[in-house]
Formats: sequence, structure tokens, C-alpha cells
Amino acid sequence: MERERIRVGNTYYPILKTLARGRVERLLVGDPDRSMRDPAYQVIILPRNETSQQQITTLRRISKSNENLPTIVRQHAHQDRFYLVTTWIDGRDLEHVLNRLRQKKDRWPSVHQSCRLARGLAHGLHHFNDLCGLVHGDIAPRNLIVTHKMRKLALVDYGSAWAVERTADRKEGDGHTKGYAAPEMSDPAIVPDFRVEQFSLSCVAYKMLTDQLPYDGLGGLAGTEKYQDSKIALLPPSENAIHRKRFPRRVWAKIDAVICRGLALSPSDRYSDTRKWLNDWDEVILAIERPGLADPLGIAKQAVRSLFTLRRNTQDS
Repeated sequence: MERERIRVGNTYYPILKTLARGRVERLLVGDPDRSMRDPAYQVIILPRNETSQQQITTLRRISKSNENLPTIVRQHAHQDRFYLVTTWIDGRDLEHVLNRLRQKKDRWPSVHQSCRLARGLAHGLHHFNDLCGLVHGDIAPRNLIVTHKMRKLALVDYGSAWAVERTADRKEGDGHTKGYAAPEMSDPAIVPDFRVEQFSLSCVAYKMLTDQLPYDGLGGLAGTEKYQDSKIALLPPSENAIHRKRFPRRVWAKIDAVICRGLALSPSDRYSDTRKWLNDWDEVILAIERPGLADPLGIAKQAVRSLFTLRRNTQDS
């Protein structure tokens, strides 16, 4: 039977939804002092061990200054579990958003929106990876919240994150969202680093632009032993993009370059320098936001309206 409330310290939170089960459990809960029906917080339940303690200590420090992460507001240890209460970022998870788009219940995001969301998360992951020495390891639509008016992508699950120097100790199943996980995540002999985030975020960006996973829908599975002889080609996102005709080739060339490099099956072929990766994402946004490009269809429509107005005025005179 589903628990109706969960106790963290001396506070009881009404459970609204179970978000994840397993080694790390996540619950969506209401505010015990106000409306008990509206999402207010998230409770993350972690195994009580040294690795989890290290994660919590680091995340408490960075979550307050990283808008792509929830903020930890309460921590409690009980028996063999750590309980974290974090802010709930209002929005819808990207997996749900993509499903609605596929069913044509919403308008598919523009190239500008998709790239802006990916670029914002890339900068958030830089803070997470380089400045704090953590690897999230499970960047996938189900773990990302799209905030109101698609302003940003925020991570809602960092229970699978590890310190870089401890990634060899990760548990089976961590970071294994099929298709989005980098190929090296399936090999326990390889110690992953920030390049696994590059691959996963590039998969997310590819999905937002094309409604497909790269490598004929296999994503990171294309680089695993099972498919090593398949020689599956990587088509650049411009070849499959839903709005592919709305930007000139020179802009698509920049988008293709940064995403395809991030999608390299071998980590050594991805960006070895996070700053270079971020700079290339910044260049993509600058290229898109050149006057007249961020919404080229709207500019064209305005030009047609102006032409008809001019013709009508001329006839009237």
C-alpha cells in the first residue's frame, strides 16, 4: 500500500506521487503547513553510507548557486537511510513534454528554444562537474524539468551523482537510462568523467530537435559491444530536425558540429575541455540570435504583411 505521508525529522509530508524507486527513491510531496495537494518539495531517500554523505555535503554547497538544481532545505538520517527534502522546481518533466508534442497536443519547440535549453543546462553541468568534481551520470528527459515558458531545463534527480574519483565504485544501474547513457557507462572497468554528461546532454538536444535518438534510435547503445560491428552512422540533427528549413546551412553547421562532437561514441573524440564545449554552445546561440534568425518564419510573415499593406495603400491612393 502506498504511504500517504512520510516523516523527515519531526515533520510529516503528504506524498503526492512516487517519482522513482530502487536504490535511490524520490517522492513528490506537498507542503505540510499549507496546501497538501500542490507539489511543494521533493524527498530523496539515499543509502546511508560514506558516498551519499559526500554527495550531500557537496550538493548542499552548490545547489544554492546553481539554478539548474533544486535546493536542499532539510536533511535527516534515520537507520540506514538519508532523507533529503529539496525544493520542487515547478514545471513538467521533459519526457512528459515530448510525449505531448508527439501527440500534437502542444507546438513543437523552435530550434532556438531547444538549443537555448541545452546550452543553459550545459553551463549548469559545468558547475556540477568541473567546479564541484561531481558526475551526475543520468541526464535524461525523465530527470529534467522544463520550467514555465521553457525558460530552462533543471535537474530534479541528483541521487545518482558521484564524486569523480569514486565513479569506479558506482552501483549497477546508475546512469543507465537506455539510449541516453554514454557507451562507457556499460563498462565497469572504465571510470567515467564529465564527458558522459556531454554525450547524454547531446542526446537530449538531438531528441528535442528531431524527436529521435541519434544512431538510428539506439543512442549510446550504438557504442556498446552488442552493436560494435553494426557501423551505424550518425546523421547530424539538421538531417532529421523538425524545423530544419527555418535556418541557413551556416547556422545548422554550428549546431551539428557541437552536438555531433558531443555524441562521439569514444570519449576521446568528445570535448576534452569543458570551456571549449561551452564556448561552442554559446556560439550556436549567438548565430541563431543574429537579427532576423531567431524567428525567421515570423520575419517572413511580417514582410508579406508589409508588402500587402504597401500595395493596398498604393491602390487606395
